[in-house]
Amino acid sequence: MKGQILVPLDGSELAESILPNALAVAHITDSSLVLLHAVPALSVAETMTGMYPISPPVWEDWENQTEVAQNYVVDIATKLAESGFTSQTEVVQGEAATAIVNYVKEHPSVRMIAMATHGRSGLGRLILGSVADRVLHTSPAPVLLVRTTGNVDTNTELVGSAPALYKTILVPLDSSLLAEQALEHALDLATTESTTILLVTVLPNPQQRIGLSDTFAPLWLEEVQKSEANRLKDYLLATAQKLRRRGLKVQAETPTGNPAAAIIRTALKRRADLIVMTTHGRSGFQRLWLGSVATSIVHQSTCPILLVRSTEQSAQEQEQAQPNIEQEIAH
Repeated sequence: MKGQILVPLDGSELAESILPNALAVAHITDSSLVLLHAVPALSVAETMTGMYPISPPVWEDWENQTEVAQNYVVDIATKLAESGFTSQTEVVQGEAATAIVNYVKEHPSVRMIAMATHGRSGLGRLILGSVADRVLHTSPAPVLLVRTTGNVDTNTELVGSAPALYKTILVPLDSSLLAEQALEHALDLATTESTTILLVTVLPNPQQRIGLSDTFAPLWLEEVQKSEANRLKDYLLATAQKLRRRGLKVQAETPTGNPAAAIIRTALKRRADLIVMTTHGRSGFQRLWLGSVATSIVHQSTCPILLVRSTEQSAQEQEQAQPNIEQEIAH
């Protein structure tokens, strides 16, 4: 079955700013788009007192807004079709985040959700950022996010020619199998010989000693940090070598400091086109959860981010299917 990418839209240009990235992924993965607009479901709460059936004016207003939503997504689909991209339209009832996730659960062909993190959400004028937040916590499918800041003009060239491919894809790793679940998703998008997979593992900062001064910081702590840093470097080197044996162009970097800040700094320095990462996993020596790191990156990075919800079950299956990295390092 051909895969689909779900694109939630709300009538705003900010929400439409995800389209170039959604089209790029669709082009690379040979997928089609589903343009979805969620409108609130009517109930007795729509009346003045909430005690009587829906009045004709309220019903007519809801029907009118639903028709506007349908015309809107059809118009976007028509523009896409004129440029050779296949899409279907859906107008569903319900709260936006719930409607998006329910649609994914009911349609196994949807392999990814692509959405902007700002914009007016449907008829309720909610911030799409909050909708994206709830989708991230509940979606069974990976979520591609683009954080929009300021005015967006999508009318000039909504699609144009074939979307550009990703040249540099950054994948943060922390030596856990949970974090490695992002790798295959990144590799699926690395379809050209010129695409570079940039592996990034953040090392513990020797200047940060859990709040202790240099005078009182125990020497053993510095040794533990050095040992952990060496282990992470060896892990990243072994992972990069394993991917190179698959014919991939791979580079690796080991910045230090706050994980989220270090990843964003590296993405800017290396001009990454996309960050692909899981939302759980052990984050280096500090044992932070990648979920919180991912949240910080989403809020700060201007680079598109593909977030994959990792699972313990998948990590166990992955561990059984591949040799242990530590064993590879030993050899």
